[in-house]
Formats: sequence, structure tokens, C-alpha cells
Amino acid sequence: MSNPNRQSPLWRLALAVVLLLLSVTSPRPAAAQADQASCSDGYALWANGQGRDETLTISGSTSTITGKARSNADFRISGSNNTISGAVEYVTLFDDGGDANTYPSPSRVSATSAPVRYTLADYQPGGRLAEEALSEGRYTRVDGDLDVSEPRTLSGLYYVTGDAKLSASNITGTFTIVAAGAIDVSGSTIQATPYADGLLLFSGKREVGASVIKLGGSNSSLAGVIYGPGGTVELSGSDSTISGLIVGDALKLNGSDLRISFDSAHCPDAAPPAGEEPPRTGPPADFIIDDGAVRPRIEIINNITFVIIQITIKNTGGRSNGTFLWLDCGGGSSGDDDDDDGGGGRYDLSDVRFDQGTGYVRSWDGRQVVIGVGSNNVVHRNDVLVITISFRLLGGGDDDDDDDDRGSSSFAATSRLTFSDTSGSRQVALPPIQLPLDTPTTPQPTPQPTPAEVARLPLERIDPRFRAAWERGGLPIFGLPIGEPQTTDDGTVIQLFERARMEYGPGGVILLGRLAAELGYGRPGIDDDDLDDDDRRWYFSETGHVIAVPFRLYWTERGGLAIFGLPIAGLTSDEGGRQMQCFERACMQLFPEFSGTPSAIQLRLLGVELVTRDDDD
Repeated sequence: MSNPNRQSPLWRLALAVVLLLLSVTSPRPAAAQADQASCSDGYALWANGQGRDETLTISGSTSTITGKARSNADFRISGSNNTISGAVEYVTLFDDGGDANTYPSPSRVSATSAPVRYTLADYQPGGRLAEEALSEGRYTRVDGDLDVSEPRTLSGLYYVTGDAKLSASNITGTFTIVAAGAIDVSGSTIQATPYADGLLLFSGKREVGASVIKLGGSNSSLAGVIYGPGGTVELSGSDSTISGLIVGDALKLNGSDLRISFDSAHCPDAAPPAGEEPPRTGPPADFIIDDGAVRPRIEIINNITFVIIQITIKNTGGRSNGTFLWLDCGGGSSGDDDDDDGGGGRYDLSDVRFDQGTGYVRSWDGRQVVIGVGSNNVVHRNDVLVITISFRLLGGGDDDDDDDDRGSSSFAATSRLTFSDTSGSRQVALPPIQLPLDTPTTPQPTPQPTPAEVARLPLERIDPRFRAAWERGGLPIFGLPIGEPQTTDDGTVIQLFERARMEYGPGGVILLGRLAAELGYGRPGIDDDDLDDDDRRWYFSETGHVIAVPFRLYWTERGGLAIFGLPIAGLTSDEGGRQMQCFERACMQLFPEFSGTPSAIQLRLLGVELVTRDDDD
């Protein structure tokens, strides 16, 4: 889980983040996580840009970057004679004030998640990767700081509760260093390859604007992923080679004669080459696929039929790499166009949600959805993942000859899991799905009374300019449209939804309206003097409020600052006595009766409330 920092963006930067994440580049019928980059996309440098504008800076000289370079904020070059062979991508600003730098024409893009994600808990004692390394006799826990000040060979996984320092020269080995604190590599002539998950260095320290990983020294050769998402990764050495991928909240390349290249061999989801044995030993993956693994149901919302499929995946064996879930709406495992018994093409992918575990949508072609499963497509021993996939039924109802498509027909689909493990490339079929469409199998819970005078519109009435942004959050975040698009006096196009208001301003920028603030849910803030360390990490000085414990994970995983904004009130109770906390753009409500399900936290219908208040006035 990523935690906010006290030096969080100011109000204008909060809006800028919304701009970045919600800017529409091209319509796409994909689910919320479809935009996540993949390690295999070829990025050598990636700056997340959550903490500051000037995110990726190259002030050194005569360095070569082979692969793509991305900044989720500014990209600035002030050094000279640097070469970038892959795409140069930025979100807010690109500036080259140096001399004789060579690179492709820079591209302005929308911000998205980093191509890899590692979790500190996996490497702590008892964590999944810690247990794997321990079973191989290659796990070392260091309480306090690790200081390698003499030449030596390192081997296996090192978990450090403090800072890690590699100050000696001539360090060699195959190892992974994960530190809760900062990592400082100042020695020269270091030769290192990764031991676990393609990961070489991982700093869990979170201090935006500070260097959490420093790579100095010279004449070194480092391979693997270098990962410091909580702060700045700084490269100040010279004449060194780094192959893999470097990820930080900010990146500073101050050194010279650096050779940095993307290498897919160090992607954590990299499968072994054809004909070769997987590189690790251990038991093969063992996925439990029983009758309860696939649970389909029908829900009808505002006369729109949704097919909801919940799939539970359990691995009781060894880890799997390159893990993907394939679901075909055409009824056949290959999704052939000739196979019509599932009605391929009659459904639109509405949402993909990970109720437990993590993953992303790789593709959707109208018949087949492919979902990456697990962190970096890796599923470890004893992992349990719960995935909910929602399809919206197209046609039927009022269409001329489509009455037969609805009512008497059924939804048919097949699904399978593909992956590689120590026994090679494998495939596991899941139980087939055959579901009648005439009656819903479960009712849609209605957490709040919704006035009958507020008309819900079908999804087809979403303005095309908002469609791609809407699909990133779907019904749980935005809800159905409750009004047609309107244009204000300054030319801004707005459309109101049950839970949000989208605004399309000059330059094609999409923002979310500050509905909760406009409706008066803001409350005076507090000082952080009396807060404990944990609450202080979730405190925002701009508003003087702390994100309450029940809502922290939801806020983080569903969009954070970009979607919900800053907290504007503390934990309180709504009219029905439910716990509630309001942010600039949304109010979250807790439903204990739905504990353990995606409905445990729901967003208040602020759009509906705005309409009804206006009507009352």
C-alpha cells in the first residue's frame, strides 16, 4: 500500500493530477486498470511523479539510455551529449536546456501506474518471497543497518530493517537487497545480478523529494530492477552499466558516461525462453479450481442487464510466472468468431475489479478479455485472488428485433488460466459458465434512497468525451449518468453522474467537480501535534484532516488524490448512523453488513444530492 506524504501536492497540483489521470487520449472499452504499463513495454526509466513537478532530470553528460523514458510529470534535460533511443514521454512539461542531446520527438501522454510494483511485506520475515528464499537457505534478515564496507560476495535475499550501504568496491554476487530505509551504493567496480523477481534494489522509505536510492561509484555493472517508489532515485556515478528498469517517484541522472538499458530478462513476469527450463527450482504451481471457483450472476440496474462473474483463484503449490486469466464470451476457449452460442459481440466489458489480490486488464476485443493476475503477473504459494468481471448486455429491450436476445437466451462463456512454473508452460481450464438472462439471480443492493424524480440515463448517453474517463472507475466510482451534457458560459462541458460531476475544459482537460466541498461537507481541520506516527502519515496539512482507518486502503487503491481529492472532514456518521468520511469530490460510507465484499465501502450519491437540493431551492 502506498501512503501519502505530509508534503502532499497543493490544491492546484491536486487538480493537475486529476488532469493527468483522467485526460482522454482515445476511447477504449476497457476496465479500470487497463492503462497500467507492463514491464515488457520497454521502459528503462520511469518516474511516478506523485510528489513534485520536476520529476525526471538529466543533468549529467554523455550517457546513453537504451529503451523508453517516462515522467508522469516534468521531464527536464540540462546536461549535454546524452542519447535516448526509445520513446521520450512526459505528462506536464518537457524542457531541454542542454546541448547536443539526441532523442526521438517527445510525446505528451497521460499519467499511469508504473510497469512494476513490489510490496515490502513480501520480503519481510514470513512474507511470500522471504519464505521461498528461506526454503533455499538464502534469506538474511538484518536488524538495523547493513554496511558492506569490505569486498565480498553477496548471495540471496537480504531484508534490512534500516538503511543499506554498499560502500566497498569489488562487491559481486547474485542478490536482492530490500531495505525499509534508504539504499546508498557508493562503491566502485560492483558486479551484481538479481536473485528474486528480477529485483536488485528496493527501498521502502517514503520521503518525497529526498533520495531513497543513491547509485554512485564508477565502473560498475548492475542488472535488475531498481525500485524506490517513495522518493528520488539518484544516479551520480560514472562509467557504469545498468540493465533492467529504474523506477522512482523522481529520477535524477547527475552522473556521466552512464549506460542504462531496458532488459526484459529482469521483468518479474518474464517466462523462460522456449525449450529452456525455468530458472528457479521448487514445486510447480497448484491452482485449486472447484465448483465454487466461478460464481456468475445477473444484476439489473436501471433496466440495464449486467452479467457479473466472480472468479476465485487459489494457489497451494509453488509460484507461477506470467499468469493470465482468459475469459471468452463466445462460448469457446479460443473465442472463434464462428462460435455463437455465447453471443460474442453482444456484451460490453463494464468493469474488472480485484476484490482480493491485484492485477490489470491487458486486452478486450469485444469477445475475449485477458487479465494479468497477481503482482507483476506472479502468483505465489497460498495466494488467493478474487476477481469480479462485469459485462453489460447490449441490445435487447426496446430494439426492433432484439427481444429474443433478452429473456429466453443465456450467457455462455469459458475461461482458463495460463502461466509458467518449474514444470514449464501450463494451462488450467475453469468451469464453464451458462447463465439464463431472463431473471436476475441476485438483487442490486440499494444503500441509499434515490428519489424517483432523478432519472437515470443509460450508459450510451455518456458524452463521448467522458466515456474513457468514466470506464476507468465505472459504476462504483461515478455511477450512471443523471443528466445530459451541458455547456457553461466559459465553454466547459459538464455532465452529472450519480456520484460525480465530470468537466471537460479548454484544451481537452477532464476534471472532477468538488461536489462534497460544494455541498458543504467540509469541516475545520486539526493540528497534527497530538497524532501518532501512523495517523501523521495520513495527515494532509492543506486541509488539516487525516484519512480515517476504515477508508485508507479504498482511497489508495481506487484513485487516491486524483479521484477523491484531499480529506475535508474527519470520520463522522451519516443520517443512518453509518461511518462516513468526505473528501473534496466524494464521501465514502461504510456498510458493515457487506463486509468482505466490494460493497463494504460505497460512495455517497452526491450527484443525486446536488440535483435534489437544487430542486428544493
